[in-house]
Formats: sequence, structure tokens, C-alpha cells
Amino acid sequence: MRLPRRTVSIPLLALLFCVSCYAQSSFTVGTASAALGGGTDVSAGMKLGTITDYFGKVIAEPRAPVTGVVLHVKAVPSLKKGDNIADLGVVAAHAP
Repeated sequence: MRLPRRTVSIPLLALLFCVSCYAQSSFTVGTASAALGGGTDVSAGMKLGTITDYFGKVIAEPRAPVTGVVLHVKAVPSLKKGDNIADLGVVAAHAP
């Protein structure tokens, strides 16, 4: 038996042109929890989330190195040294 097909319409709000992208990486092993979601505007120094050890002690609070928009946030909590926590894009002033 086939299930009926569902159509989902997603409105196109705006195109985003980035002049540069930044990857925020982990320097330690632990678990990560994001404070922001994809598409969120951030300013330099804004908290992206927390990194805790396996016992729940906060090890670090990664911060945005630049002003821009969050393109991607790590979806799973497990974290190894060098894993990507978030990707940030610096928004272009106009389309290329």
C-alpha cells in the first residue's frame, strides 16, 4: 500500500550572498549544545553554544569570530577534537 504524497511549500525569503565563511572548530573532546540555529544573525563575540565534558562541566563557550549569519550548526552532541561546531558566513553588501 502506498501512502499519499504530501506537498510542502517553503517560501523563499531572500537569497544570501556570503563574501567569506568561517568554521568554528572544537579544541577538545566532549558534548556540544548549540545556543543558536541556522539562519540566525550573529555579531562578533556572540555565544554560539557550550561545550561540556562527559560529566556536564562546562569546558568552553565558543563565540562568533565575525559578524554574519549562522549557516550550519552541529546537529549531534558528540564532539571530537577538531570537529566543526558551526559555520558562519559574512553577508555581502550586494549580489556579485
